Amino acid sequence: MERNPYSPPISPIADVVADLPTLETNREVMLASKLIWASLVVSLVGMVHEFLSRSALAIRLSVAVVAVISVGFSWWNVSKLKAGRNWMRILVTIIYVFSYFSIVGLWQSYYAKVFADYPENAIKAVVFVINTMLSVVIVVFINLPSARAWFSRMKQRR
Repeated sequence: MERNPYSPPISPIADVVADLPTLETNREVMLASKLIWASLVVSLVGMVHEFLSRSALAIRLSVAVVAVISVGFSWWNVSKLKAGRNWMRILVTIIYVFSYFSIVGLWQSYYAKVFADYPENAIKAVVFVINTMLSVVIVVFINLPSARAWFSRMKQRR
């Protein structure tokens, strides 16, 4: 049978079979992801305490909004890290390192305003100490040589 010159063009469609084996998530990245969730839980405990200890509606509302944003931001971090996105590894490292270097740079005002609350509010102090330790461990885990190599392999697969 002869091809009709007025028929639309034909394009064969087929599934592409990937010959690359799937890469499992790196152990250090998985641990860092779990620590991000642990840090969120610790922060939420502090936020709930702050929420319950304040009576002003504006403060309660702002604490609730920050809690929702924190959950979303943590989910975004974990999902992109587990997907092997190197830019998220770099972003998390920059954010965590910058936040603690900013404390050093703004030490006078930070000491006068934030540390002054710690003797009266032990939960706030414990949340700060635990989150600081978790942040350091998260940054170390996602920047270990094995994790960096895994992110590299994931980038090559795309």
